[in-house]
Amino acid sequence: MAYRRPSASRSHSSSGSSADLPELTALNPTTTLPQTQFDIFPNVTTVSARPVNISQSDAMTSNLGPSNDVVAEFQVRTPQPILTTALIKADYTCMTNNAVTPLLECIWKYSSRHAFLPATPIELAAGHRYWLSNKLLADEWMMIFLFVPGLLDSAPPEVRAAFDNQVYNLGTLSEIGLGSFADVMEQEDYTFTPPSGFRSTQFTRQPFQHGFPPVQSTQHVPQGRMQLASASAPGLPSGISSISSVSVFPLQSVPSGAAAFEQNPAAPPIFHQLLRAQGITDSGFRPGSVLPKDNVNKAWSAERIRAFVEIQHKSINQLPPTAFSSYGTEMSNFRTPESIDVTCCPFETSLEENFTYFSNICTLNREICVRASKHWQPMDIARYINYAHDLQTPGVFGRSKIGHHFANAKVWAEAHPDHVPAASLRNISTDSGVRGKNRILHDYFLYSMGDGVVRSPHGSKRQMLTRVIEHIRNVTGDRSVRLSEAAAYAQKWGITVPAHEQMDFTNLAVEDQLPSTAFLAMIKADYQHKFPGKDP
Repeated sequence: MAYRRPSASRSHSSSGSSADLPELTALNPTTTLPQTQFDIFPNVTTVSARPVNISQSDAMTSNLGPSNDVVAEFQVRTPQPILTTALIKADYTCMTNNAVTPLLECIWKYSSRHAFLPATPIELAAGHRYWLSNKLLADEWMMIFLFVPGLLDSAPPEVRAAFDNQVYNLGTLSEIGLGSFADVMEQEDYTFTPPSGFRSTQFTRQPFQHGFPPVQSTQHVPQGRMQLASASAPGLPSGISSISSVSVFPLQSVPSGAAAFEQNPAAPPIFHQLLRAQGITDSGFRPGSVLPKDNVNKAWSAERIRAFVEIQHKSINQLPPTAFSSYGTEMSNFRTPESIDVTCCPFETSLEENFTYFSNICTLNREICVRASKHWQPMDIARYINYAHDLQTPGVFGRSKIGHHFANAKVWAEAHPDHVPAASLRNISTDSGVRGKNRILHDYFLYSMGDGVVRSPHGSKRQMLTRVIEHIRNVTGDRSVRLSEAAAYAQKWGITVPAHEQMDFTNLAVEDQLPSTAFLAMIKADYQHKFPGKDP
């Protein structure tokens, strides 16, 4: 990530918090700001004593830099750029980045809904809110500045100082309470749904159903959740489609370890038949409902069973007993299985994409692990995967397991001294630590590869695989497209990576470097906020 921490040469004053600024009473497109707008710079005179008239519609064209920063010999500071709504809307990255636009929409929605509350001068000038009621910079802004670091240079000094402070002093997050505009609005209005890519566990706690109608391209569907477009039929549980012409797979997966398989009410009654075929007669039995303490066989998710039937062309009655294991975790019950054949992927991938969409195999596979170990440590990977999937079980994907995979990958690398890590998965070695039935590799459904993903890769790490999966989940809703068909799907829909976000896959020594210190601090704090005093 190209994040650059604000330069030490910038003037950050402790008096520059929103709490110290005079409060005005309404957001107004055109506001006359008093002299005190620039009084946060001690011992520095302003260019003029006249009030400054700033319009929300003005897209400011000046940039921070030596030419318009403090002129030392005259001790004069010119007004700095203000990150207005118009400036953001004119920014190509902001308005085309799928990770950023939902956050901006949330900010503007909150600003509109809370226009009657007192606003600070910088909020009045910008046309949108920055601060929560607890005087902290909202998490939406924290994420946006991490995704689009250049925006931070155009932010007011108070905002830059708050960002810097909150990124590098995240240890008290557990005491803060509400950290986002989305959280505030959700508490005010229980019908509000936070945008995708934001901190909320409700996405991964919802069971999914099969047979959804295609989604129109103008609709936005959060990545971890799909809503039915049709009304439920009388007598069916809420969220179950009444369309009889849509083929429905017999089982549905839910992410929690409490129930790996639940009978899909829209499908034929096959769940208990399958259990009886395995000699399981307990009506309350749910595969994958017990957290394992050792390395044991785990239950198969419904999507993996679907791949067994539709991709491997097996009868559902041929499922091995291990598919109905009582053991399971969030990762095995709902995410891409470790039995996926990564060589089906036609694209070169970033390490972050491997961690996100191949989580269960990314370090088990010797060659992928060798590439990752060049720059990442087991703790970094464990935190990243926990953050990307917003896992709710402590230690379910931990560093000790990844460290064991690192050791095995090192042995593999020593046996292959000529091996050079590559970004392409097409010809990658399938040598790995998978066991038993997991060694039978298979293609998989692109839509299902996004199951459980709450925070997808962003910036230059968001390459073709991420873009195709997001398009399938957010636009077409096609559950049948396979990983091996991803290139054809991308060509059909004209999906490409903009030139300014393309990775240089010939220079992995640079591209595979760890994210910024700020990002690493954030994912560490995210884990410790959910599980105080623990590390993965």
